[in-house]
Amino acid sequence: MSKIDTQIRHITQPTDNIFADLGLEDAGNLKKEADALANAKLALTKVVADWVQENHFKQEEAAEILGISRPRLSDAINAKISKFTLDALVTMVSKTGHSITISITN
Repeated sequence: MSKIDTQIRHITQPTDNIFADLGLEDAGNLKKEADALANAKLALTKVVADWVQENHFKQEEAAEILGISRPRLSDAINAKISKFTLDALVTMVSKTGHSITISITN
């Protein structure tokens, strides 16, 4: 049986912009858009988490009101934003009774 080569030969140190690391054109704008999306998702998960805490809901109760599973609610409360689309979080927040305003700028 042949031996699998697992030796690390070179490590490229990342920068703070993965899009630039990948050599993509317009890396600055791509990072700006990704950061804005992440910040919006974080803000929405915070609203959900605060709503659960302020109303002293058990996660099972809150999940039922939001129409999602308890593990899904737990992911939102723990701000696991990669597991959610923006529209899924907006839907959750709207079910908490909060209103959402979207602003588009250049």
